[in-house]
Amino acid sequence: MALIAVKAILISDIDKEYKEGDFPANKKGHACLTYQTVFGMILKIVKGANVKASILLISLLLSSSVFARQYIQCGDRNSWDGAVINLDGDNSTLFMTNGVHLPDEDRVDMLKDLFFDSKDQTHSIFITNQGKIKDYVKVPNNVLGKYSSSFEIIMGHLNTENNYSYERVMYCFSAIYND
Repeated sequence: MALIAVKAILISDIDKEYKEGDFPANKKGHACLTYQTVFGMILKIVKGANVKASILLISLLLSSSVFARQYIQCGDRNSWDGAVINLDGDNSTLFMTNGVHLPDEDRVDMLKDLFFDSKDQTHSIFITNQGKIKDYVKVPNNVLGKYSSSFEIIMGHLNTENNYSYERVMYCFSAIYND
């Protein structure tokens, strides 16, 4: 939503004060507002020069995490199983694989949409809503939104058809991407 607002203001025919090349861009060509750019916009607002700049600034302040997603990569110490969790609001996903360790074993990969479910004192719980097997991931609250080189998550599976479930600990690292 904020990207649309940025683009609309940047290429607006009504006010040519800001144009497409005025903001630095990331690898995908999306406008990346730096602290210097935002500070410059604040100065213009203080001087009362631009109503559009004030609307843009307010929308950016209200949506502070628009550009960030958290990438979490995990592995099981007792098997070749792995998982990649992308936490990106409504676009979050869970990818699971049994790896490529044995040439005669079939590789199984699954990609599922992941949704925030709940939060307790220590973990945030994310779930999948596809199929008869419900997967869930418990991520420690203290690593959400941060880089971390080593932490544990709890990965669980629940088969609603035959009431079978299990949990296991996976070992992970995470990174934050602004794309």
